Amino acid sequence: MMHRVFGNRHADFTARPLVQAMRLIIKANIPADVNVCEKARQVVDFFFDPTLQRNLEPLPCEELVVYKYPVGRLRVCIVGGGPTRLASAISLAEKGGGKIEVHVWERRWVKDERTGEVGYPATARRRDQVVTLQDSVTDLLTPKSLQALFAGRPERVWPGSANIQIRKVEGRFLKRCQDDELRHLIHLHPEGVTREELKNGRCGDFHVLLGTDGAASGVRRDYFRGYEKERGRSYALGLAFDRGSVGGLPWSQPLNMFLTLGQTRYLLNASDHDGKGYLNMQLTEDEWHKMVGSPDDAV
Repeated sequence: MMHRVFGNRHADFTARPLVQAMRLIIKANIPADVNVCEKARQVVDFFFDPTLQRNLEPLPCEELVVYKYPVGRLRVCIVGGGPTRLASAISLAEKGGGKIEVHVWERRWVKDERTGEVGYPATARRRDQVVTLQDSVTDLLTPKSLQALFAGRPERVWPGSANIQIRKVEGRFLKRCQDDELRHLIHLHPEGVTREELKNGRCGDFHVLLGTDGAASGVRRDYFRGYEKERGRSYALGLAFDRGSVGGLPWSQPLNMFLTLGQTRYLLNASDHDGKGYLNMQLTEDEWHKMVGSPDDAV
């Protein structure tokens, strides 16, 4: 019924006789204190969708039998699988008390057919920049997710914050999404989704859509056009380096912080654990044009 008659989608929010008949069949055969399997849970969620009306209008005149209503889970569709998207999925699953089901779609992922795990292939476009995460943000994570993010050793560089590679945030949060306690609430789809496919129901029914497809995204372009105004430009050059975990950084992180604060041209974002990072240098407009106009083999 769910697949062939409804096509996995609700046309509206009205409780029609066919929906009520299915609800009666399901409710009469599933005790409230029994945990159903995941496939059966999907059927329960569909027919007891929290956005659908509960009763027929008007109610029948004859004597009624009242059943406890097993409210289905809220379905959230997230398009994009970067750090912010994964953190949102984890937070919704952890704090939803089992009442929120999250589906994340990301074209860079691949599924290991042997283990069933979802991950990044070696050819995936990843960001190696080191970012600074404020404690005010990471303190919002649960202890398990915080442990997963920093692997038990946050690298303190600036007071009240820690440095970490974006690549590591993505990889560790993706692994956290596949922990046993979250696996049945967070569903990872290693595919991209277009607007047309969303309209055609490729992602099925969902109640909330998070368009988190990056800074140069369709959501940003279509919904916030003209909202952001240019207030000036800054020019910068980022130099990536990898000294290896044995070498680490040449100076301590406190000294690096002091040297950064002592001037306004250079900013070092790097990890002493693995010796990887970026040295960012602010450029003048003239320096920028000279750099862009240099031949490919120039140093």
